[in-house]
Amino acid sequence: MTIYKYCIAIALLFLLTTLYFIKQRKLEFGYCILWFSISIFLFIIAASPVLLEYIATFVGIDYGPSFLFLGGTLCNMLIIFYLTIKLSGMKIKVVRLTQEIGIIKSKTSSEVDNDLYINTDKH
Repeated sequence: MTIYKYCIAIALLFLLTTLYFIKQRKLEFGYCILWFSISIFLFIIAASPVLLEYIATFVGIDYGPSFLFLGGTLCNMLIIFYLTIKLSGMKIKVVRLTQEIGIIKSKTSSEVDNDLYINTDKH
């Protein structure tokens, strides 16, 4: 089995995995489009060795599958960077929500304490 057949098999497996998670509704719509597009792109590139070799030669890489590996590595780095940005934003939101919950709890507990104090005064 040649390297191109392995690439096609991996691309198909990735595409089927993406479709499975889309069907199970475990991916948000925006991420579905991203992963489905990447899957289709990988399959097209892997299924066309001539196109892969042409693009690799154009970029200056002598071996097509090396270009495929480099592209995958760069995509992974971009995705990790994007997810790090999203994670940082969520961390900030969690801190804000925690502070808001603390403020709300302190207000409600002081109101309850005041009500208890007022009610005990009347008797």
